[in-house]
Amino acid sequence: CDDAVRRRLRLLTPLVKLYTAKVAVQVTQEAMEAHGGVGYLETSGLPALFRDTNVLPIWEGTTNVLSVDVLRVLQETKGRALAELAAAV
Repeated sequence: CDDAVRRRLRLLTPLVKLYTAKVAVQVTQEAMEAHGGVGYLETSGLPALFRDTNVLPIWEGTTNVLSVDVLRVLQETKGRALAELAAAV
């Protein structure tokens, strides 16, 4: 990988981790609600999945840590990583 790709990956990785963890929580919560009372029964498997997804944001790094990672990349590259990402998209 060249340096520009590395910078983009360092910028995108924390953002993707945070986004996917939060979406997983929303999706499993919606699935439980869609199944009504059955969704809350342990035999459905949804409560365990819901508990597992609620831990994802912690396992993948708290919001503050991920924010610091993004800010660190922006500071180290003097904003170049964001400009390169915007140009690549």
